[in-house]
Amino acid sequence: VFYLNSYNLYLITFGEILNLIFSSLAPSEVVNTPDFLMSMAYSGFVMNACWKVFMIWHKRPLIDNFIRDLRAIFPHEEESQRSYHVDFYLRKCRSLSKLMSYWYFLAIWFFNLLALMKYEVTSKILEDPQPVQELPYFIYTPWNWRNHWSYYLLYGMTSFAGHTSAMGTLSNDLLLYALISQIIMHFDYVAKSMKGYKIKGRGEEIFGGVMENRKSDMEVVKYFIEYHSKLLSLSERLNDIFGLLLFVHFASASVVICLVGFLMTIGTSFLSLFKLLIFLLTMLIESALICYSGQALMDASLNVSTAVFTGDWLRSDVKCQKMLILMSKRAQRPAQLKATTFIWISQETMAVLIQMSYKFFALLRTMYVKK
Repeated sequence: VFYLNSYNLYLITFGEILNLIFSSLAPSEVVNTPDFLMSMAYSGFVMNACWKVFMIWHKRPLIDNFIRDLRAIFPHEEESQRSYHVDFYLRKCRSLSKLMSYWYFLAIWFFNLLALMKYEVTSKILEDPQPVQELPYFIYTPWNWRNHWSYYLLYGMTSFAGHTSAMGTLSNDLLLYALISQIIMHFDYVAKSMKGYKIKGRGEEIFGGVMENRKSDMEVVKYFIEYHSKLLSLSERLNDIFGLLLFVHFASASVVICLVGFLMTIGTSFLSLFKLLIFLLTMLIESALICYSGQALMDASLNVSTAVFTGDWLRSDVKCQKMLILMSKRAQRPAQLKATTFIWISQETMAVLIQMSYKFFALLRTMYVKK
């Protein structure tokens, strides 16, 4: 199923690229500007999805090793899971996954079925003598498929290609969010444990939510320093896996948002406007989810430094305090989600994305008005 859907997706994407090439080579008076720009927006979204599917498949050994190491530090015992608040992070991740899945599924099949429903209503209900057959997306074909049996075959292929692209994009984003959520859970556990730890000589110490009397202060400090270093290493490995994917996403998203916003302002039918609005919201929601995840990762890693200073560590010996100073200093450089070395993803990234899209939109709008 994966290979069949992937081949179909790449085939339809190739047809969209050919349609863009031939449209750009055609005389300007022949080209329908809104359709051409809409085709560019669709192609940008689909090519980004193809890139994500290919890269995740290509980097599956790195992902397997990453998940294996993440599983190694996951709390498997029920008592440990309560101290980590696993249920809270699981519910949060499931809720967001369901919400995003419902939105993507409804949005993509609204796009897929709109052209067919329009044709059926026009021909069957309104009884138009010359109903126009359209595909959900613009692709190049070497034959005339209108009023031909191949129309329904092409319609099914393009619809499932759209579905595959949407689900491929969604799967990539939810995988990233799930991995980040687990890293955040571990950072929060370290911060909570460091802040709530009771120094020896002042009663029983709280270590990982379990009453413990055997470990010395130095052993606890060494444990948390190693734990923190492992989390920082996992954060860097996460960037190695998703960095280039995120860079391509934000580069393509700025262009797609610009094109969709421009098409909404040049005058179109209500149905087309509604379709563009859904497309725009989908791109914004996807980008906002990634930026939210990056900001949450940054905040969780910074909380470790605060927890060291607000804990009970002033009563520990000098060796522990020196080691904790180094740990706190390192924690002040937060773990960050990076789109390669060019973009550090946070809430500010979302504002920058909208600003860039608006600049492209203003330029495109000015050129269109002058023309």
